[in-house]
Amino acid sequence: MKNKILLITFLSITLILCYSSVIAPGPNMHLKLALSAINDPEVNNTLIANIIQNNLDACFVGVEYADSGIFEYYTNFKAYAGLHNYNMVDELLKLAKNDRDRAFAYCWKLHLAADSVSHNFFVPAEIRKTKLPNYIIHPIKELKIEGNYLDIRSNRMMEGHKEFDELVTKAAGRDWSGEAEKLNSIIGGGMFYDKAYAPDTVTYWGKLQNFFYKYIAYFVNDESEVDLYNLAYQESKAVLRGETNSLDPSGEEALMRADQETQLWLYLITLIVIIIIFYLSFRWNLIGFNKNKFKIR
Repeated sequence: MKNKILLITFLSITLILCYSSVIAPGPNMHLKLALSAINDPEVNNTLIANIIQNNLDACFVGVEYADSGIFEYYTNFKAYAGLHNYNMVDELLKLAKNDRDRAFAYCWKLHLAADSVSHNFFVPAEIRKTKLPNYIIHPIKELKIEGNYLDIRSNRMMEGHKEFDELVTKAAGRDWSGEAEKLNSIIGGGMFYDKAYAPDTVTYWGKLQNFFYKYIAYFVNDESEVDLYNLAYQESKAVLRGETNSLDPSGEEALMRADQETQLWLYLITLIVIIIIFYLSFRWNLIGFNKNKFKIR
């Protein structure tokens, strides 16, 4: 009996809390923001904008390379955050040998500027609103928004990553070329959220997770998408003016605070599920409960 109780408790908590998926704007929205910003009359004649305009293919790689860290979002967040950090941009610019390297670095910064808005404001707000933790609501929210900015060119953004692999390795102090190639393959197949930010559907557990993942997605809207885009756009223009905001692009503290506020809610749901399972087990003798043992003589 003791083992059965422990098994029920473990399965209940696992079902509620253990999703193996992930992450702000995806490739399509990042591309839209970058192209719109460099062509905006307010900033299209700045030195940075001119460098990007003359090396657009390098910019495409830079604006997405930072997401090579997504594969370690939950296993090694510090490594992910290392790429989502303005210090990384400073290192890239310090090591840049030509305008192609600079265009790559500036567009990396464009990526971070957009993520700083989403990770510090919009995703935390959605966590508080839905009472779902970051690792569940984050990719769902962003995928909903991403669908409004589909651009076939985003599938080829990482094709030229090999030109900049050495630069990134020197700036980061670690070789990210393998992850960059993996990201290139995923983006090239148009499967950024299906493969990078989704449960592993090779396993039965992954398939079960994916089922609930898609079910939850029906209840998440993209009503804040316009505000997110507009704020991210303003931050993108600020980058082209040579400005840097004070926000952490990874959003670590903001996301953590929002997650902590949802913990009590998750514990309550877990308790309810456990009670329901125990009741059904007792009511219908599902796992060996013998109701006769509990009758008052």
